[in-house]
Amino acid sequence: MDHAVDEVEEQSLQRTLGYYAAAVAQALIRDEVSVEIAEVEGHRFTEDEDPDDETSLIEVFEEAKAVLYLGREFARRVGCQQQPALGWDGQSGWYYFVDSDDTLPSESVVGARWLSDGLVPAPARVVAFVSALLLDSSTAGSGERPFYREAGQNVAELINRLSPHLPDHIGRGSRPWLSHLAHSRDWFYLNRALNQLSADDETVQVPMRMGELRTVMDLLKLHEMSATGPLGGLSQQLGRDLERRVFSGAVPPQSEIARESAARFKSQLQDMEARRRQREQQQGKDN
Repeated sequence: MDHAVDEVEEQSLQRTLGYYAAAVAQALIRDEVSVEIAEVEGHRFTEDEDPDDETSLIEVFEEAKAVLYLGREFARRVGCQQQPALGWDGQSGWYYFVDSDDTLPSESVVGARWLSDGLVPAPARVVAFVSALLLDSSTAGSGERPFYREAGQNVAELINRLSPHLPDHIGRGSRPWLSHLAHSRDWFYLNRALNQLSADDETVQVPMRMGELRTVMDLLKLHEMSATGPLGGLSQQLGRDLERRVFSGAVPPQSEIARESAARFKSQLQDMEARRRQREQQQGKDN
């Protein structure tokens, strides 16, 4: 059987799969699950692959696959001492497995728990699967691997099924879905920070050792240096607020630079969103 896939199709498969994996990761982040994309592959088949050759079989399995690493909090809650992960492959869809340094690609499915809800389920279904894993990772999903297609067949159809998760703007570079995920993750936490900092809530007393407080401030400084845009600015302002309260005796509502800045920026974003909706409504009327 001819499994040949041209280079353009291979790149398209990897790109669409990458953005689908990013959409799933975004949904998990919104559900309080830390996650990162560890791997996305779109393998090019050749005509002379031997199905009896073990190496060839491994390559067939990697025709299209993605791996998402779940964060430390997930590992703690399920009692996992190694790296918990979600895998996706182009034959069977999503599955949960535990990754380690000596795990071969062909071994990741051994003992895996399968979502068994189609090849390209909606991200919300993957989130529900992860929630079930948190309750009992040994029984969630199914222990029996499903098969929805044969590796290497109808690649164009697979790309078409993944393509609804492509954004309006496709980024440049070899792995644009990573920057897309980073951008959406930053905006998610920025909006959360703006809502929390600008909220009219009470002042709380939190018992902390001085070393713990200084560490929090150092981490804010580290984030300020690594983050871009408004998130870095909020980290800087929040760090200055904490420093003034600790070392200068300022108390709320004194020294609330971060809160005031968050309120202003939140208002600006709301105004921008209102103008965007007005433009869309006007364009709809014009059409």
